[in-house]
Amino acid sequence: MVVTSMVYFDTHALGMQSGVMITGSNKSPNFNGSKMVLVGETIYGYTIQALYQAILKK
Repeated sequence: MVVTSMVYFDTHALGMQSGVMITGSNKSPNFNGSKMVLVGETIYGYTIQALYQAILKK
């Protein structure tokens, strides 16, 4: 197990363009989620929703 910031560090340090980390919380399941880096950029909010909609269309 590692801290969630490792996905950002590792994608940069290893020269990777993308990475995903599934997160879990000791709090309620509402706090579980993911951290995503896509083509060197952190994606969040609307961008994740747009990606989800694009996947649904396929």
